[in-house]
Amino acid sequence: MLARYRQLFEQHIAPRLGATPIAAITGQSVQQLYAYLLREGRIDGHGKALSPTSVGHVHALLRQAFNYATRLHLLPRSPIADAQPPAKPRRERNVLDASGIAHLLEV
Repeated sequence: MLARYRQLFEQHIAPRLGATPIAAITGQSVQQLYAYLLREGRIDGHGKALSPTSVGHVHALLRQAFNYATRLHLLPRSPIADAQPPAKPRRERNVLDASGIAHLLEV
């Protein structure tokens, strides 16, 4: 898991927010990061747009980091509180009807 967090940070977070002082990162800048990742993915141009699930992982990592920073009193408030990760798309579920259940029980 640590390797995945490092990868998310190095490939997706640091290129967009790494040079910004922590106190200058806002909910809006985090939201812009999410939009960029959904649209284009990696900043180096090598890669594809991230899925909402992957951007949710970026959100989870940032939430942990900023919560830690607020506990250390490096920030008065986490900018993650003002950012909304993308919703995961709902997957259509295939459900058996009565005849399908009857057939399944026969088999």
